Amino acid sequence: MKTKSLRSKLPIQVSHPANPLIVERLRVKDFSVCISFGEKVGVMRRMRVFQAVPVLQVADVGISALWYRDHLGFSGDPFPPTPPHQFAILRHGETELMLQRHAERPQRAPKPYRWDVYLRLEGGRLPMLFQALEPTHCVQRRIERMPYGLCEFEIVDPDGYVICLAEPLRQDQDYPAPKG
Repeated sequence: MKTKSLRSKLPIQVSHPANPLIVERLRVKDFSVCISFGEKVGVMRRMRVFQAVPVLQVADVGISALWYRDHLGFSGDPFPPTPPHQFAILRHGETELMLQRHAERPQRAPKPYRWDVYLRLEGGRLPMLFQALEPTHCVQRRIERMPYGLCEFEIVDPDGYVICLAEPLRQDQDYPAPKG
């Protein structure tokens, strides 16, 4: 609604719905900036984004890559090939994660429901994965059935990133609702 009212006040024809918000949020006085931005967005709309890849800043790429391998089955290609690694691309099927070494990264205090990475799984094995990971002390939150239909639990990696693992499970599989 705010977009429509702002659009009607603009002295130019705005073809992209995001432009009025840009004008409002950035208080742009030169509307030609918005028009050229809209044209660029139009080009982007004709392109296909096929994947978003999280880039996690980690203290030690090698240690983190091993953790993702051992806990979640990712394989990795670190760079350079010998330690200390500066970067790694981790893969599990078509899913990728990137690790980037950052020695001065501040310590994180992981909190439930504050995800850094959300992985949707399939195959009906979420409960087995939970049972396998629970003894490793990385599980932060139990399996819960969320209001949007997925069952989820959370783990925390060595750098404090919260990874939520989710899967649609049958309704007859009884899992509690989220706390609070």
